[in-house]
Amino acid sequence: MQLKKSYGRKMELLGQFPTEQDWLAKIDIAEVLRSANERKKWALEDKAYRQREREREQKKAEELRRSWTAGRFWAEIKAYFLNECGHFVYDKQTNAAYIQALCYFLAADARFETELGFSFQKGLLVMGTSGLGKTKTIEAVKNNPLCPIVIYSLIEITERVRLNGFCEINTDRITLLDDMGSETPSVKHYGTDVCWFKDFIEGYYLNKRPFNRLIITTNIGGDEIQERYGYRVRSRMREMFNNITIKGDDLRG
Repeated sequence: MQLKKSYGRKMELLGQFPTEQDWLAKIDIAEVLRSANERKKWALEDKAYRQREREREQKKAEELRRSWTAGRFWAEIKAYFLNECGHFVYDKQTNAAYIQALCYFLAADARFETELGFSFQKGLLVMGTSGLGKTKTIEAVKNNPLCPIVIYSLIEITERVRLNGFCEINTDRITLLDDMGSETPSVKHYGTDVCWFKDFIEGYYLNKRPFNRLIITTNIGGDEIQERYGYRVRSRMREMFNNITIKGDDLRG
């Protein structure tokens, strides 16, 4: 008897639910259409705004590329040296080829490949003795708006590794690792030998990061690179970098 009464109450409640016609009668069709049209309008306006932003950013990038030519980079380097050092040396026997290559590289000038025979898919490995302006030339244009450069000293990186066991750097933009070979090849952190540069190059290569975001300056040659960091690092670097060698006397004197 209890089941029948319960069942009867359920059936009674079901009979109280509104029919489809009742639901439709309660809907303000005009309001629904107005709201739908508003949302569609907002979506179209948002899409148009994002398109304008993309076009604005693209136009800005194109203007920067037109403005920051190889000649503009060369002029910035010259002005920097004149301001900082009181003189600017541009000598075919020493640094002219390096400055030219750097300007073409940063400006994405096609002559970097057509005239100099380099590849835009690779970074720059700048080799030469001290005092030839390898680092200072890059410092002259590090804050350019087209492709700003962040500079890390390998000596400072090694000291951080000695203290902390690691050192993370940001390679989302062009990165200069300065004075490779001047640092201690490996350091101990709580008894563990850490060779930061070796680990960095091998990890960067294996993770297929863009090679053209890297610039390295060094006073040592290929044989010493292999002796300090191993054959694998030297082999990887051959694939990763365009080699630029500067020869001559110390320009600082």
